[in-house]
Amino acid sequence: MGCGLQPYRKEIEKNNFRYLSFDVMKKDGLDITFIGLIDQTLPDSLISHGPFSLILVSEVMEHVLNWNQAFENLARLLTPGGQIFLTVPFVFPLHEEPYDYWRPTCHAFELIAKKHN
Repeated sequence: MGCGLQPYRKEIEKNNFRYLSFDVMKKDGLDITFIGLIDQTLPDSLISHGPFSLILVSEVMEHVLNWNQAFENLARLLTPGGQIFLTVPFVFPLHEEPYDYWRPTCHAFELIAKKHN
């Protein structure tokens, strides 16, 4: 989710995993499978490819305004027993302004993740 320049794609595919990308817009030279916002209604085409056993959300959530909807969407896409690998910057300068909203702690993630199972 929020694949950006897809820095982990080659490593994931090298290990015989299927890589599907989701981002807010197409990027020149990159194959983006699905376009949309993580905190809005997800494309039917993405939902029909799920559920997923692993969802990577790296350096994205600081740009997401509606965390409740985003976590609801992630829960909807995740297979039972699946995992979400989520990272965010904490001490980091503002970037991609004006869409840089949060510097969440691990406690914030734990609380909202529990809320959405």
